Amino acid sequence: MEEIWKPIPNFEGYYDVSSFGRIRSIERIVGNRWGTSKGRIIPAKIKAFSRNSQGYCAVHLYIAQKMTKFYVHRLVAAAFVEKRRRAYPGQSPRR
Repeated sequence: MEEIWKPIPNFEGYYDVSSFGRIRSIERIVGNRWGTSKGRIIPAKIKAFSRNSQGYCAVHLYIAQKMTKFYVHRLVAAAFVEKRRRAYPGQSPRR
Protein backbone atom coordinates (compact mmCIF):
# COMPACT_ATOMS: atom_id res chain seq x y z
CA MET A 1 0.00 0.00 0.00
CA GLU A 2 1.33 3.39 -0.99
CA GLU A 3 1.24 6.40 1.30
CA ILE A 4 -0.75 9.28 -0.22
CA TRP A 5 -0.26 12.88 0.95
CA LYS A 6 -2.99 15.55 0.70
CA PRO A 7 -3.13 19.12 2.04
CA ILE A 8 -5.11 19.68 5.23
CA PRO A 9 -8.20 21.85 4.57
CA ASN A 10 -7.67 25.44 5.84
CA PHE A 11 -3.93 24.70 6.27
CA GLU A 12 -2.94 24.40 2.59
CA GLY A 13 0.67 25.41 2.06
CA TYR A 14 1.52 24.71 5.69
CA TYR A 15 0.69 21.07 6.49
CA ASP A 16 -0.11 17.78 4.72
CA VAL A 17 -1.78 14.64 6.04
CA SER A 18 -1.08 11.12 4.79
CA SER A 19 -3.36 8.15 4.26
CA PHE A 20 -1.42 6.46 7.10
CA GLY A 21 -2.29 9.23 9.56
CA ARG A 22 1.03 11.06 9.58
CA ILE A 23 1.19 14.88 9.55
CA ARG A 24 4.05 16.79 7.94
CA SER A 25 4.87 20.46 7.74
CA ILE A 26 5.85 21.97 4.40
CA GLU A 27 9.14 23.81 4.02
CA ARG A 28 8.50 27.55 3.91
CA ILE A 29 10.14 30.93 4.51
CA VAL A 30 8.80 33.07 7.34
CA GLY A 31 9.74 36.54 8.58
CA ASN A 32 11.46 36.89 11.89
CA ARG A 33 9.83 38.28 15.00
CA TRP A 34 11.55 41.67 14.75
CA GLY A 35 10.04 42.50 11.36
CA THR A 36 13.28 42.82 9.43
CA SER A 37 13.35 41.81 5.79
CA LYS A 38 15.49 38.72 6.31
CA GLY A 39 13.34 35.62 6.71
CA ARG A 40 14.23 32.18 7.92
CA ILE A 41 13.52 28.77 6.44
CA ILE A 42 11.27 26.40 8.38
CA PRO A 43 12.29 22.91 7.23
CA ALA A 44 9.73 20.22 6.37
CA LYS A 45 9.35 17.49 8.99
CA ILE A 46 6.93 14.89 10.32
CA LYS A 47 5.00 16.27 13.29
CA ALA A 48 5.02 14.44 16.61
CA PHE A 49 1.67 13.68 18.20
CA SER A 50 0.39 12.96 21.68
CA ARG A 51 -2.34 10.68 22.97
CA ASN A 52 -5.17 11.65 25.28
CA SER A 53 -6.56 9.41 28.04
CA GLN A 54 -8.92 7.67 25.57
CA GLY A 55 -6.03 6.87 23.18
CA TYR A 56 -6.83 9.39 20.43
CA CYS A 57 -3.79 10.94 18.73
CA ALA A 58 -3.63 14.74 18.70
CA VAL A 59 -1.27 17.17 16.99
CA HIS A 60 -0.67 20.92 17.38
CA LEU A 61 -0.71 22.99 14.18
CA TYR A 62 0.50 26.58 13.97
CA ILE A 63 -0.44 29.44 11.63
CA ALA A 64 0.55 33.06 12.30
CA GLN A 65 1.93 32.19 15.75
CA LYS A 66 -1.41 30.70 16.83
CA MET A 67 -1.54 27.09 18.00
CA THR A 68 -4.57 24.88 17.44
CA LYS A 69 -4.97 21.29 18.63
CA PHE A 70 -6.50 18.75 16.24
CA TYR A 71 -7.21 15.04 16.44
CA VAL A 72 -5.36 13.14 13.72
CA HIS A 73 -8.33 10.98 12.71
CA ARG A 74 -10.39 14.10 12.02
CA LEU A 75 -7.66 15.59 9.83
CA VAL A 76 -7.43 12.36 7.84
CA ALA A 77 -11.21 12.30 7.39
CA ALA A 78 -11.31 15.97 6.34
CA ALA A 79 -8.68 15.38 3.64
CA PHE A 80 -9.67 11.94 2.34
CA VAL A 81 -13.40 11.37 2.98
CA GLU A 82 -15.84 13.01 0.63
CA LYS A 83 -18.78 14.76 2.28
CA ARG A 84 -22.17 13.21 1.64
CA ARG A 85 -24.96 15.43 0.39
CA ARG A 86 -28.59 15.08 1.39
CA ALA A 87 -31.12 14.40 -1.36
CA TYR A 88 -33.29 17.32 -0.22
CA PRO A 89 -33.42 19.60 2.84
CA GLY A 90 -34.81 17.93 5.92
CA GLN A 91 -34.05 14.36 4.83
CA SER A 92 -32.28 12.27 7.43
CA PRO A 93 -28.93 10.92 6.18
CA ARG A 94 -29.59 7.56 7.94
CA ARG A 95 -32.73 6.56 6.02
